[in-house]
Amino acid sequence: ELICKKKFYKKFFTKIKFHAIKSSDSIYFYDFETQTFLRNIDVSANNIIWNENKTTFAILSDDQIYILKCNNESIEKYIEENEGKLQIDEGCEEGFEAVCEINDIATGGFFIDDIFIYVNNKNKLNYAIEDKIFSITTLNSNYLLLGYLSSLNRIYLMDKSHNVISYSFPISFINYQMKILKGDLNGAKKVRRFFSFS
Repeated sequence: ELICKKKFYKKFFTKIKFHAIKSSDSIYFYDFETQTFLRNIDVSANNIIWNENKTTFAILSDDQIYILKCNNESIEKYIEENEGKLQIDEGCEEGFEAVCEINDIATGGFFIDDIFIYVNNKNKLNYAIEDKIFSITTLNSNYLLLGYLSSLNRIYLMDKSHNVISYSFPISFINYQMKILKGDLNGAKKVRRFFSFS
């Protein structure tokens, strides 16, 4: 029997409601309905943050950020084949793909699609496209990320005194940048039509 501190991160896939159990040095992913073991990741996590469509997530540790992707089809197939079985192997290896590790300490963050926006322990507001880190600004005190308002292309933050600030984050340009970094020149041309350089 695993003895650990339990911290549940429930998320809904197309057909899967699953959670993660956090121990001192690992995260254990299970299907919530069937209790089928899915995967063990050897990371001491402080938090897990998901993107909106639940296909990408970030694990925040004391000294690293781990970005991973979920293959929902592989996970669904694995559950169908292994429901009710006591799993002692590696679980669904195809269900969780490591994208990158970021050498930074995040105090909070959120995703816009696959772009991870976060504040680090030095009060820098950054965004990550896989393992490429770009700085938006350096904050003058500790701020909590509130989210992103797509209609205004702005990121909002709040300090302990409830003062709200915002910064421009033009998502069309960021998507263009992401396509270029991934070598998708045709995709970049399509995104380029939605904005113009001054």
